[in-house]
Amino acid sequence: MRQRTRITIGVDARTVFCPERRGTGKNLVDLYPRIAELRPDWQFVMYYEQEGFADPFSGIANISKKRIRMKGARWNLWENLRLPLAARSDKVDLLHCPAQSMPRLKLIPIIATIHDIIPLRFDAGGGGNAFKKSERVIRNSLLRSDAVLTVSHFSKSDMSDYFRVNGENIHVLTWAPDSQLCIATTGEIEQVRKKYGINKPYLFTFGATDPRKNTFRVIEAFARMKQNDVDGQLVISGIRDDRSAVYRQKAIAFGVEDDVVFCGFAPDSEIPALLCGAEGLVFASLYEGFGLPLIDAMACNTPALASNVTSLPEVAGDAVLYCDPLSVDSIACGMTEIMTCEKTRARLREQGAKKVKEYTWERTAKTVLNVFEKVLEVHS
Repeated sequence: MRQRTRITIGVDARTVFCPERRGTGKNLVDLYPRIAELRPDWQFVMYYEQEGFADPFSGIANISKKRIRMKGARWNLWENLRLPLAARSDKVDLLHCPAQSMPRLKLIPIIATIHDIIPLRFDAGGGGNAFKKSERVIRNSLLRSDAVLTVSHFSKSDMSDYFRVNGENIHVLTWAPDSQLCIATTGEIEQVRKKYGINKPYLFTFGATDPRKNTFRVIEAFARMKQNDVDGQLVISGIRDDRSAVYRQKAIAFGVEDDVVFCGFAPDSEIPALLCGAEGLVFASLYEGFGLPLIDAMACNTPALASNVTSLPEVAGDAVLYCDPLSVDSIACGMTEIMTCEKTRARLREQGAKKVKEYTWERTAKTVLNVFEKVLEVHS
């Protein structure tokens, strides 16, 4: 790459500076310190909108933050107008938009991260207007950005097929386990067991009201496992208490209400203990662009049962047990094997410990930097 006096990268960091930091925001917090360390002569500017949130990059000399103030949110003008204008004013060389969308106004080179096209494959309940908006946003990012980052070869193929593009401008990176994850202590495990009333060996799952997460079938499969004289509990995190009634009714209908434990949205600090204390993670999703919970389970030395569809076989390889997510019998069979077979659990722990070493933030940072530098070279 031709040398410049200084490289400045701008980042749309609204998912970092927000009330509840979730997937994309957490990943940026893990990714950018590695990128900054690998390129100490570069500068990184985190653009954000809302004030009052801790700066996870504080103390990193070449990462700064800048608030772009704007009253109101009509027409998404913060992203479409104020962000690109601020980036150009700050002489940013490249803008990274990490959450599917990018500005309509393109004044400098832009790299967009499109994680998947789930909104176009599954109805999230927003109706036709929501679908059309998602399609428009993703199409804009895919066709107008200088390069696209995505999280699996499956996602690359899926969006290439859907939008009928050849995919040569789509680059695959992989995420890595949450850096805050660690093997929980016995005391921490006992603490969450006591808090949530977990008093038997249990399976852990991330539930959701989104049908894509397959929570109804998981509960039914658990009931079927219990009918085969396999005792235990199913612990579900990810469904708010005020939206759990329909799932509780499902458990009652199958006679397992006493052994299905709803944690609401368990705090991030409790997830390692919930994973480490489980006999296994059940991840029977109907569609994923990556499948980060499987990698997190491996980092916690927890066996996992996963769907045999979309990105999950690519991401997990032979380090998990697979099921057909559309078959209650298949899910129940996998649950039974994990709950009853120590040999299977030991094998999955061993293979998971090897597989998770493939996923590091340093590797991800190098992939991202390679794409950054290719785009910068074109525009130098």
